[in-house]
Amino acid sequence: MAKKGHFLIGFLIGGAVAFATASLLAPKTGAQLTDKLKKKGTDGKDRAMDYYHYASDLTDTLRDQAGDKIEDLKSTFAALKDNMAAHNTPDQADEADRAAFDAETDDIGDALTAAGEDSDQDFDDIVIDGKSAFEAAKENADADQSQTATDTDPTAQDEPQTPDTPNDQDQAHGPVPPVPPVEPDSAAPEK
Repeated sequence: MAKKGHFLIGFLIGGAVAFATASLLAPKTGAQLTDKLKKKGTDGKDRAMDYYHYASDLTDTLRDQAGDKIEDLKSTFAALKDNMAAHNTPDQADEADRAAFDAETDDIGDALTAAGEDSDQDFDDIVIDGKSAFEAAKENADADQSQTATDTDPTAQDEPQTPDTPNDQDQAHGPVPPVPPVEPDSAAPEK
């Protein structure tokens, strides 16, 4: 936007200079030329004064409108503040509601405290059952770990091992058929 404004200002100045140059270089008499320049100068001056007055009037109008808006907003906020202050004062009904709420909260707290004292025995049973279950799981894990250690330990030999030879049977799929040797194709055309 600023570039367009600068362009427009430059265009106007350039046009004025071109007009003045053309007017000065035009074949006219000196008196006609000076009269014409004076007339254009006074017209330009009048036009500039009109724009100045228009801009100052517009500024004054906008300033007055902004002041009126600010005063309206101040009065609206003051009324709203007074309204909120009037509604936030505690009434007797509010005090009665707070007292009833506090009483209900105390009753619920007493009931939970009484229920908590009765449930301590059940909680101990759960802890004992949890501990015994953990110990059983730990014993099973230790047994599995010792079994895995004997399976992977080469010094622990429960069964005799056979040398590594190809097995004729795959345990999951049955016997493995022999693979016939591949012979070069003699009927293939030569390149």
